[in-house]
Amino acid sequence: MKSLEHIAIGLTLTESDRPLLNYAAMLAKFEIGKRFEFVHVLTSNHPAPPGVDHVAIRQQMQSAVAESFGSLPVPTQSAFHVRDGV
Repeated sequence: MKSLEHIAIGLTLTESDRPLLNYAAMLAKFEIGKRFEFVHVLTSNHPAPPGVDHVAIRQQMQSAVAESFGSLPVPTQSAFHVRDGV
């Protein structure tokens, strides 16, 4: 199977991310993706909780990914992004 250069994965940081992260782990296991881009967007409807900054949210994303990947290593070219949206 052909490998993909970049795989973008939007996260809500809720329980609904679990199936998506399990799928991402499967792609990593079979070396289908070369670079995984995990993204969480903060909006006025879904802002960060008071006192929580982008660094803390990025750490939460990394923990969720590590939990879903289990013993699989997260691809070394992975990136975690927190963005402010509309």
